[in-house]
Amino acid sequence: MAVTKYSYTISTDTANAKVDLASLKDEYETSAIVIALDRIETSGDDLDIYTKDALSGGDETILGDTVVANHQGEATIEPDVEVDDDGRQIVKAATTYKGWRYLAHVIEMETAKIGGCFSNDFQSIARGDFTMKFYDDQDVEITSGLQADLDSDCVKTVITFQPTYDFDLIGGNVHQHTTPTENVRMWVVAGAVDLGPAYVKEFVGGLNFKFLGVNEQIETDGRAGARLNYSTPGVPVPTNKMQYIVTHPAGHHHEIMIVMEYFRQ
Repeated sequence: MAVTKYSYTISTDTANAKVDLASLKDEYETSAIVIALDRIETSGDDLDIYTKDALSGGDETILGDTVVANHQGEATIEPDVEVDDDGRQIVKAATTYKGWRYLAHVIEMETAKIGGCFSNDFQSIARGDFTMKFYDDQDVEITSGLQADLDSDCVKTVITFQPTYDFDLIGGNVHQHTTPTENVRMWVVAGAVDLGPAYVKEFVGGLNFKFLGVNEQIETDGRAGARLNYSTPGVPVPTNKMQYIVTHPAGHHHEIMIVMEYFRQ
Protein backbone atom coordinates (compact mmCIF):
# COMPACT_ATOMS: atom_id res chain seq x y z
CA MET A 1 0.00 0.00 0.00
CA ALA A 2 1.18 3.52 -0.76
CA VAL A 3 -0.36 6.83 0.21
CA THR A 4 -1.69 8.49 -2.96
CA LYS A 5 -2.47 12.18 -3.52
CA TYR A 6 -5.43 13.52 -5.53
CA SER A 7 -5.29 17.25 -6.27
CA TYR A 8 -8.17 19.63 -6.92
CA THR A 9 -8.77 23.37 -7.19
CA ILE A 10 -11.08 24.77 -4.52
CA SER A 11 -12.43 27.63 -6.64
CA THR A 12 -13.46 25.46 -9.59
CA ASP A 13 -13.88 21.90 -8.32
CA THR A 14 -16.06 22.42 -5.22
CA ALA A 15 -19.69 23.52 -5.17
CA ASN A 16 -19.18 26.89 -3.44
CA ALA A 17 -15.44 27.52 -3.91
CA LYS A 18 -14.68 26.77 -0.26
CA VAL A 19 -13.78 23.82 1.95
CA ASP A 20 -14.67 22.72 5.45
CA LEU A 21 -12.12 20.06 6.29
CA ALA A 22 -14.13 18.20 8.93
CA SER A 23 -17.21 17.98 6.73
CA LEU A 24 -15.24 16.95 3.66
CA LYS A 25 -13.54 14.21 5.66
CA ASP A 26 -16.93 12.95 6.84
CA GLU A 27 -18.31 13.07 3.29
CA TYR A 28 -15.37 11.01 2.05
CA GLU A 29 -15.73 8.43 4.82
CA THR A 30 -19.47 8.00 4.27
CA SER A 31 -19.11 7.67 0.49
CA ALA A 32 -18.85 4.38 -1.39
CA ILE A 33 -15.07 4.71 -1.75
CA VAL A 34 -13.33 1.56 -0.50
CA ILE A 35 -9.81 2.83 0.26
CA ALA A 36 -9.44 4.63 3.60
CA LEU A 37 -8.69 8.35 3.78
CA ASP A 38 -5.24 9.33 5.05
CA ARG A 39 -5.59 13.13 5.33
CA ILE A 40 -6.80 16.29 3.58
CA GLU A 41 -4.67 19.42 3.12
CA THR A 42 -5.37 22.85 1.69
CA SER A 43 -2.99 25.62 0.64
CA GLY A 44 -4.40 28.71 -1.00
CA ASP A 45 -6.65 27.44 -3.79
CA ASP A 46 -5.16 23.94 -3.72
CA LEU A 47 -7.04 20.98 -2.25
CA ASP A 48 -5.05 17.77 -1.80
CA ILE A 49 -6.73 14.57 -0.68
CA TYR A 50 -4.45 11.71 0.39
CA THR A 51 -5.71 8.13 0.46
CA LYS A 52 -4.12 5.08 2.07
CA ASP A 53 -3.64 3.51 -1.37
CA ALA A 54 -4.43 4.27 -5.01
CA LEU A 55 -8.15 4.41 -5.82
CA SER A 56 -9.78 2.36 -8.51
CA GLY A 57 -11.02 4.24 -11.56
CA GLY A 58 -14.58 4.12 -10.28
CA ASP A 59 -13.66 5.37 -6.83
CA GLU A 60 -11.55 8.18 -8.27
CA THR A 61 -14.62 9.27 -10.24
CA ILE A 62 -16.71 9.21 -7.05
CA LEU A 63 -14.09 11.31 -5.29
CA GLY A 64 -13.92 14.01 -7.95
CA ASP A 65 -17.44 14.05 -9.37
CA THR A 66 -19.40 13.38 -6.18
CA VAL A 67 -17.47 14.01 -2.97
CA VAL A 68 -15.48 17.08 -4.07
CA ALA A 69 -17.96 18.44 -6.62
CA ASN A 70 -20.87 18.33 -4.16
CA HIS A 71 -18.94 19.62 -1.18
CA GLN A 72 -20.65 22.79 0.10
CA GLY A 73 -17.80 24.08 2.24
CA GLU A 74 -20.04 24.38 5.29
CA ALA A 75 -19.70 22.84 8.75
CA THR A 76 -22.40 20.17 8.52
CA ILE A 77 -21.27 17.92 11.38
CA GLU A 78 -23.11 18.71 14.58
CA PRO A 79 -21.49 17.45 17.79
CA ASP A 80 -23.47 14.81 19.65
CA VAL A 81 -24.76 16.47 22.80
CA GLU A 82 -25.97 14.38 25.73
CA VAL A 83 -28.02 16.06 28.46
CA ASP A 84 -29.23 15.01 31.89
CA ASP A 85 -32.83 15.12 33.18
CA ASP A 86 -32.51 18.85 33.87
CA GLY A 87 -31.31 19.63 30.34
CA ARG A 88 -27.69 20.21 31.36
CA GLN A 89 -25.03 19.04 28.92
CA ILE A 90 -23.08 15.97 30.03
CA VAL A 91 -19.38 16.30 29.26
CA LYS A 92 -17.23 13.18 28.98
CA ALA A 93 -13.53 12.76 28.32
CA ALA A 94 -12.76 11.44 24.84
CA THR A 95 -11.27 7.95 24.71
CA THR A 96 -10.42 7.61 21.02
CA TYR A 97 -11.04 9.01 17.57
CA LYS A 98 -14.40 8.92 15.84
CA GLY A 99 -14.95 5.62 14.06
CA TRP A 100 -12.04 3.84 15.76
CA ARG A 101 -12.43 0.70 17.88
CA TYR A 102 -10.66 -1.10 20.70
CA LEU A 103 -8.68 -4.30 20.20
CA ALA A 104 -6.87 -6.56 22.67
CA HIS A 105 -4.46 -8.12 20.17
CA VAL A 106 -2.91 -11.42 21.27
CA ILE A 107 0.41 -12.82 20.05
CA GLU A 108 1.81 -16.16 21.16
CA MET A 109 5.52 -16.68 20.49
CA GLU A 110 8.19 -19.29 21.14
CA THR A 111 11.80 -18.17 20.93
CA ALA A 112 14.26 -19.88 18.56
CA LYS A 113 11.42 -21.79 16.95
CA ILE A 114 10.50 -21.88 13.25
CA GLY A 115 6.79 -21.12 13.03
CA GLY A 116 6.84 -20.00 16.64
CA CYS A 117 4.43 -17.07 16.19
CA PHE A 118 0.65 -17.43 16.46
CA SER A 119 -1.81 -14.57 15.94
CA ASN A 120 -5.18 -15.41 14.40
CA ASP A 121 -8.41 -13.44 14.14
CA PHE A 122 -11.82 -14.67 15.30
CA GLN A 123 -12.24 -16.66 12.06
CA SER A 124 -8.97 -18.56 12.78
CA ILE A 125 -7.29 -16.70 9.92
CA ALA A 126 -3.65 -15.70 10.46
CA ARG A 127 -3.47 -11.93 10.67
CA GLY A 128 -0.50 -11.76 8.33
CA ASP A 129 0.96 -8.56 9.74
CA PHE A 130 3.86 -10.25 11.59
CA THR A 131 7.34 -11.36 10.68
CA MET A 132 9.61 -13.46 12.88
CA LYS A 133 13.41 -13.41 12.54
CA PHE A 134 16.29 -15.07 14.34
CA TYR A 135 19.87 -13.88 15.02
CA ASP A 136 23.16 -15.36 16.18
CA ASP A 137 25.62 -13.94 18.73
CA GLN A 138 27.13 -11.68 16.04
CA ASP A 139 23.68 -10.20 15.40
CA VAL A 140 23.59 -11.80 11.95
CA GLU A 141 20.21 -13.07 10.82
CA ILE A 142 19.91 -16.86 10.54
CA THR A 143 18.20 -17.51 7.21
CA SER A 144 18.87 -21.20 6.54
CA GLY A 145 15.34 -22.18 7.53
CA LEU A 146 16.72 -25.14 9.50
CA GLN A 147 15.57 -25.69 13.07
CA ALA A 148 18.92 -27.32 13.86
CA ASP A 149 20.68 -24.00 13.14
CA LEU A 150 18.35 -22.17 15.51
CA ASP A 151 18.85 -24.78 18.21
CA SER A 152 22.62 -24.29 18.06
CA ASP A 153 23.06 -20.60 17.20
CA CYS A 154 19.94 -18.47 17.81
CA VAL A 155 20.35 -16.05 20.73
CA LYS A 156 17.82 -13.39 19.68
CA THR A 157 14.26 -13.75 18.42
CA VAL A 158 12.50 -10.70 16.95
CA ILE A 159 8.83 -10.36 16.06
CA THR A 160 7.87 -7.31 14.01
CA PHE A 161 4.23 -6.20 13.98
CA GLN A 162 3.35 -3.85 11.12
CA PRO A 163 -0.35 -3.30 10.42
CA THR A 164 -1.58 -1.33 7.42
CA TYR A 165 -3.65 0.99 9.60
CA ASP A 166 -3.00 3.74 12.14
CA PHE A 167 -3.39 2.72 15.77
CA ASP A 168 -3.29 4.33 19.19
CA LEU A 169 -1.33 2.17 21.62
CA ILE A 170 -2.71 2.02 25.18
CA GLY A 171 -0.61 -0.65 26.87
CA GLY A 172 -0.42 -4.38 27.22
CA ASN A 173 0.73 -7.34 29.25
CA VAL A 174 3.02 -10.34 28.93
CA HIS A 175 2.40 -13.84 30.34
CA GLN A 176 4.54 -16.95 30.76
CA HIS A 177 3.61 -20.42 32.06
CA THR A 178 7.16 -21.49 32.94
CA THR A 179 9.99 -19.54 34.54
CA PRO A 180 13.39 -19.73 32.82
CA THR A 181 16.44 -20.39 34.99
CA GLU A 182 18.64 -18.25 32.75
CA ASN A 183 18.24 -14.68 31.49
CA VAL A 184 15.48 -14.25 28.90
CA ARG A 185 14.96 -10.53 28.32
CA MET A 186 12.46 -8.56 26.24
CA TRP A 187 12.56 -5.08 24.72
CA VAL A 188 9.65 -3.43 22.91
CA VAL A 189 10.26 -0.58 20.47
CA ALA A 190 8.10 1.18 17.89
CA GLY A 191 8.33 3.71 15.09
CA ALA A 192 10.20 3.79 11.76
CA VAL A 193 12.28 0.77 12.73
CA ASP A 194 13.57 0.30 9.17
CA LEU A 195 15.61 3.50 9.58
CA GLY A 196 17.45 2.35 12.68
CA PRO A 197 17.56 3.11 16.43
CA ALA A 198 17.41 6.90 16.00
CA TYR A 199 13.88 6.61 14.62
CA VAL A 200 12.26 4.41 17.26
CA LYS A 201 10.88 4.84 20.76
CA GLU A 202 11.51 2.28 23.50
CA PHE A 203 8.39 1.15 25.38
CA VAL A 204 9.71 -1.80 27.38
CA GLY A 205 13.37 -1.95 28.37
CA GLY A 206 14.90 -5.32 29.16
CA LEU A 207 12.17 -7.20 31.04
CA ASN A 208 13.81 -10.34 32.47
CA PHE A 209 11.43 -13.30 32.57
CA LYS A 210 13.69 -15.06 35.08
CA PHE A 211 12.21 -12.83 37.78
CA LEU A 212 8.59 -13.72 37.01
CA GLY A 213 6.95 -16.70 38.64
CA VAL A 214 4.89 -19.33 36.87
CA ASN A 215 1.69 -17.81 35.42
CA GLU A 216 2.70 -14.34 36.59
CA GLN A 217 2.40 -11.42 34.23
CA ILE A 218 3.77 -7.95 33.69
CA GLU A 219 1.26 -5.27 32.72
CA THR A 220 2.22 -1.99 31.10
CA ASP A 221 0.02 1.08 30.85
CA GLY A 222 1.12 4.13 28.90
CA ARG A 223 -1.30 6.27 30.95
CA ALA A 224 -1.97 8.13 27.71
CA GLY A 225 -2.26 6.85 24.18
CA ALA A 226 0.71 6.73 21.81
CA ARG A 227 -0.58 7.15 18.27
CA LEU A 228 1.38 5.26 15.63
CA ASN A 229 0.58 6.37 12.08
CA TYR A 230 1.15 4.05 9.13
CA SER A 231 2.71 6.92 7.19
CA THR A 232 4.24 10.23 8.22
CA PRO A 233 4.92 13.07 5.73
CA GLY A 234 8.60 13.20 4.85
CA VAL A 235 9.39 9.69 6.13
CA PRO A 236 9.91 7.15 3.31
CA VAL A 237 8.99 4.04 5.33
CA PRO A 238 6.06 3.01 7.55
CA THR A 239 6.23 4.65 10.97
CA ASN A 240 3.94 2.31 12.92
CA LYS A 241 6.07 -0.82 13.24
CA MET A 242 6.43 -2.47 16.65
CA GLN A 243 9.21 -4.91 17.48
CA TYR A 244 9.36 -7.45 20.29
CA ILE A 245 13.04 -8.26 20.78
CA VAL A 246 13.84 -11.23 23.02
CA THR A 247 17.39 -12.29 23.89
CA HIS A 248 18.01 -15.75 25.32
CA PRO A 249 20.60 -18.53 25.63
CA ALA A 250 21.49 -20.24 22.33
CA GLY A 251 18.60 -22.33 21.07
CA HIS A 252 16.47 -21.69 24.16
CA HIS A 253 12.73 -22.23 23.67
CA HIS A 254 10.59 -19.98 25.84
CA GLU A 255 6.85 -19.53 25.31
CA ILE A 256 5.35 -16.09 25.87
CA MET A 257 1.90 -14.62 25.35
CA ILE A 258 1.74 -10.91 24.56
CA VAL A 259 -1.47 -8.87 24.70
CA MET A 260 -1.38 -5.46 23.02
CA GLU A 261 -4.19 -3.05 23.82
CA TYR A 262 -4.90 -0.32 21.31
CA PHE A 263 -7.51 1.67 19.46
CA ARG A 264 -7.40 1.26 15.69
CA GLN A 265 -9.03 2.55 12.55
